Amino acid sequence: MFPGDEEKTRTAFILNYLLSFMLVILCVALLIGVPFFFADKLVSALIVLVLFGIVFSARGMMVRGWVRGASRLLIAGLFIIFGCNIVFSGGLYSANLVFLIAMTVLTGLLLGHRAAIYMAILSIILGLVIFLTDYFGHPIPQLLPAPPLSRWAILTIALVLTTTTLNYTLRLLDESLETSRREIVERRAAEADLAREIRLSEHIINSLPGLFYMYDTQMRLIRWNLKHATVLGYSPAELREMTAMDFVRPRDRDFLAERIRKTMTEGTAEIEVELIRKNGETIPYLLTGLRVELDGTPFIIGVGIDMSERKAAQKEREKLAEQLRQSQKMEAIGRLAGGVAHDFNNLLTGIIGHAGLALMKLHPRDPLNETFQEINRAAENAAGLTRQLLAFSRKQIIEPRVFDLNELVGRIHKMVGRLIGEDIELRLFAARQPLWIKADPGQIEQIMINLAINGRDAMPEGGQLIISSDLVTGLPASLGETASDRQFAVLRVRDTGCGIDEETRPHIFEPFFTTKPVGKGTGLGLAMVYGAVKQNHGFIDVSSTPGQGSVFTLYFPLVPTAATEPPSPTEQEATPTGRSETILVVEDEAVVREPTIRMLLGLGYRVLSAASGEEALTVYQAHGREIDLLLTDVIMPGINGYELAEKLTARQPGLKVLYTSGYSEEIIAQHGVLREGIRFMEKPYSPPALARKIREVLTKE
Repeated sequence: MFPGDEEKTRTAFILNYLLSFMLVILCVALLIGVPFFFADKLVSALIVLVLFGIVFSARGMMVRGWVRGASRLLIAGLFIIFGCNIVFSGGLYSANLVFLIAMTVLTGLLLGHRAAIYMAILSIILGLVIFLTDYFGHPIPQLLPAPPLSRWAILTIALVLTTTTLNYTLRLLDESLETSRREIVERRAAEADLAREIRLSEHIINSLPGLFYMYDTQMRLIRWNLKHATVLGYSPAELREMTAMDFVRPRDRDFLAERIRKTMTEGTAEIEVELIRKNGETIPYLLTGLRVELDGTPFIIGVGIDMSERKAAQKEREKLAEQLRQSQKMEAIGRLAGGVAHDFNNLLTGIIGHAGLALMKLHPRDPLNETFQEINRAAENAAGLTRQLLAFSRKQIIEPRVFDLNELVGRIHKMVGRLIGEDIELRLFAARQPLWIKADPGQIEQIMINLAINGRDAMPEGGQLIISSDLVTGLPASLGETASDRQFAVLRVRDTGCGIDEETRPHIFEPFFTTKPVGKGTGLGLAMVYGAVKQNHGFIDVSSTPGQGSVFTLYFPLVPTAATEPPSPTEQEATPTGRSETILVVEDEAVVREPTIRMLLGLGYRVLSAASGEEALTVYQAHGREIDLLLTDVIMPGINGYELAEKLTARQPGLKVLYTSGYSEEIIAQHGVLREGIRFMEKPYSPPALARKIREVLTKE
């Protein structure tokens, strides 16, 4: 019940009691007045009982709101009683006429003018019946003595006044009750609307994706949504007893208090903080606060947004940014390596060539033999450094072929054993089935050597180095690649050394990054491994536990065929000599051209030379089809090596061509040299390597 409903109901009760009091007075008047008119006590008692029954029946209908029904019942009862009195009194006396007039007036007051007309018609009909019976000599016997006119007048006036007052009172009561009913209906409708709005607001608050909260000035939680309870794990009873400080760690409470003060003074604030769940876990949330006032009392309302996904996304963005910076750094170093590779390799070719020529002419016991051996080894080491720079930047020129990884693992046993020393136990485990992959065997061999050296350096006190191969289907999720239906040959190198900590692990493949003392490492070993693996279309995964060792796992796609290519000749094989074939050497760098000419002459070949593509065309014009092989540098001013070869092979279709260059693979590929079927030799090269390559090209059909 709304405020005011009780007052309206009280007014209705007062009017109800007033009506009841008036009805009691009417009943008393009837009790006194009826015997006054009727001398017979039995008739008077019956009349009083009938009147009481009519009055209280009307009263009951009035209480239920049937005012007009009660009025009709009252009029009908009075008309029947006094109509019978008129009939049995024996005629139309003046008092009876006054009664009929009074009934008509009373009907009009209670029921309106239409009912008054009906009552007048009934009165006329009643008068005509009495008049006709009396006129034809059949008067109705007078059972009761007729009272004098004065009594009828007094009774009529009393009835008119009583019924008028009763009618007015009933109208007031009916209007009051109707007003109260209407106001109650309106207030109940408003109450229903308010309840519906409250339910709607509850649904809206509970449907928020984040937290909703409302705090008083004491920072007590007085309103929250379901998310607040489910995320933090507290029951509603527990939340009612908690304050804002209970949801954050002690170190964040001062900062939270400062944000609350700012909200109270400036009206709004926000804070990013970790909320504590009931189980002790923390969740990063962005909390907002807005100061509101209800009835002059300030409150803080706000929402909390879960920052977990944003934090994860931020970390992922930072990781990607770091990877981008790393790739850009490696790209920059790769460009630097590719830029200096040409000149550096040309110089090394000259050094290695001259040292090789000297070694070919010196007696093994000559004192200078050891000197030139050292020069040659130093140049080879420098060439290896250049190859490692190009390998990690994935710009080294590779010669992929199909081979069995198990065979390579078994063949490298002795070499790795010499590298790691006797205090480290080397164990090899090859897969039972052949593992055919397509890659550069030299690079895969260098990968195993570098990983073996890395494992050796991680075990200064000795330990175990385990190299194994296996066959798997799919890649681990840690690599972020989807290849669940592909088969891979796995090369796994495990050591029992010191391991790699979490801080160091993201940097191990960076060029020039090393944890070794100054002078103990270049920082290119693992960088070369990473670049070579990627260049051969493989994947690499690392797992390590400090104090327990590291495992490097390499994945190479398995090829469906077992058709292998013949293995490349080794340095220990005999150096093939020429058979008086004519070779045209085209090289713009004299430091490379001169030792190459001397090497070829020493191997038994006839040699023609040119310092440019244009000069080579002139030489060809003079010697024509005497030339058996074109040995040309790729990158030269003017006509490059590839264009020169096209011009000469167009004139001499059977001419053999061998390209050579010190540039990176990326630059050489732009000139079309690395296509299928084209022979290429990377600088720097030694006299034996050059001799074998030339013989291979000349004998190739």
